[in-house]
Amino acid sequence: MAPPPQWAYPTWNPSIGTVLRIGLLSSDLLRDHPVGNMMRHVLHLHDLSRMDVTVFLVHESQRYAASRVENEHVLGEVKFRMIGRGPHVTRFFDAQESVEGADIVNSAGICILFDLIGYTADHRQDIFALRPAPVQVHYHGYMGSTGAPWIQSYVADRWIAPPEHANFFSEKLALMPECFLGPSHRLSFQFAGNEERDFSEKLHTELRKEEGLPPEGPVICYFNQHFKLDPPTFKIWTDAIQKLVS
Repeated sequence: MAPPPQWAYPTWNPSIGTVLRIGLLSSDLLRDHPVGNMMRHVLHLHDLSRMDVTVFLVHESQRYAASRVENEHVLGEVKFRMIGRGPHVTRFFDAQESVEGADIVNSAGICILFDLIGYTADHRQDIFALRPAPVQVHYHGYMGSTGAPWIQSYVADRWIAPPEHANFFSEKLALMPECFLGPSHRLSFQFAGNEERDFSEKLHTELRKEEGLPPEGPVICYFNQHFKLDPPTFKIWTDAIQKLVS
């Protein structure tokens, strides 16, 4: 196997006004997926007077979604680049294909590259393994350590990555103060309807009533594909509920 390319990395010096170039690599943005639903409203919140943001897309359908007029207000001036590959998870990675994808990232002058896929479907760890950016960060798409030497940091919170368990992560933990998820405040309004209503206690009670729920008490939900729920996990839930009840 040929040695990995030797990339030229960009320099970032805010004291002389150098722009910080951030890259986000995702197979799920701009489609109906938890990562896409939560991150799409975060994109335009970047301060583009201080940074340059490029999203590297995998699926061709994402390119189409990015061009749709109704998405303009949530995307802002964020740039998009296709690195391709698509849903070919059964095909082995081609070395040249990997180098070409990494070259697209490196040629964009990315300072910090965020991985929003991890080891989930259509991942591009082959690109990250070539280290096209000087700093590579794991975030959102895969909750857990990658164990990969090419990922330096993991953006998480104290719930999914407790500080006392830091030695179980290959990455340096960068913990958000409350929750690692980054949905916009707009999502709260979507849950309450299309109008921007104040998410008050009264509205909270009304929504619970509409769903046949009692006005108070915890609600345990499962928003995932059914094959990810196994009997041991379900037993943990029922045991926890039983303790709450008793």
